[in-house]
Amino acid sequence: MISYNLLFSSKEHMHPWEDIEKVIYKPVSSSDNRWQYEFFFNDGEKLIVIENGYIAEIKYLIINRLKDENINLKSS
Repeated sequence: MISYNLLFSSKEHMHPWEDIEKVIYKPVSSSDNRWQYEFFFNDGEKLIVIENGYIAEIKYLIINRLKDENINLKSS
């Protein structure tokens, strides 16, 4: 289950892994060394997670879970 709160919101959004349509992994911008994940859900919602120190630590857990769930991970 992926759960998150939007900035300045107390509403929790929750999506089971099965609700993920695809994930795109790409640079934030051409002038930025950071990367981001774009999660696309079956209900049309989209979550963008920019890689910070915490995400970098769990990056391989995310990638392995996506593989385990047969979720398409594309890089661009």
